[in-house]
Amino acid sequence: MVKLLTLSALLATHVAAECTRESLQKHADTYISSLKAGSGLQASTYTEQFKPSSLAKGIHSKPIKVGLTRHLLDTTACATFSEINAPENTPPMVIVTQTRYTDNKVSKMETLYTTKENGWIADPAVFASYAAKESRPMIPEGQRDTRAVIQSIADAYFDRFANQSVPVPHASPCERLEGMMHVAPDCTAGIPKGNMKMTNRRYVIDEAYGTVDAFVNFGGGMPDSHEFRVEGGKLKYVHAVTVAKS
Repeated sequence: MVKLLTLSALLATHVAAECTRESLQKHADTYISSLKAGSGLQASTYTEQFKPSSLAKGIHSKPIKVGLTRHLLDTTACATFSEINAPENTPPMVIVTQTRYTDNKVSKMETLYTTKENGWIADPAVFASYAAKESRPMIPEGQRDTRAVIQSIADAYFDRFANQSVPVPHASPCERLEGMMHVAPDCTAGIPKGNMKMTNRRYVIDEAYGTVDAFVNFGGGMPDSHEFRVEGGKLKYVHAVTVAKS
């Protein structure tokens, strides 16, 4: 029993050591450099638009003209999330990527990208212009919401698509950026009524920035990323990137 406990402690220490904010930031920086170069990425498993793909043939195989970027660093799940705005690329696009690491290497990478042609009401230039105006400072340590609280608000938002009575605590104003649509001061306004399921949820959570990204099958089908910024237990920003044609 003592040996098992010791082994568990050593494994936990190893995971913690390789998944610091510093190490994950280096991974995120490497990802952006590779994206700009159009080469250099490796992953044991890679999907694009939620379909098995190849880094050598997909969106990462050609240089991207990268603009505004934002990263989430999840030291618990040993994962990163990156939102890349590329309004001056040809074609203009928004790229979102969840990456998971094992033994300091990429074990799984999932990427979605939207253009005017394949995205739900997408206009990457408009999306980037609104994203650039947001204020998202690091939250002081004593004021941070817990991981559970941050995820619970994301889940409440998703659950509301199937049940309009589900409450979603939100700040005022609260802003939602969805394709080229900007919704404020109530970011939950316009959620369609019905029985839409948000399935296969995969989370990357960064408590330091009060933010969670979830990859889901929107309505049970469309590849989708929803990123939520939470401040003081209330929803502040939502970014939705949905692939309508893949």
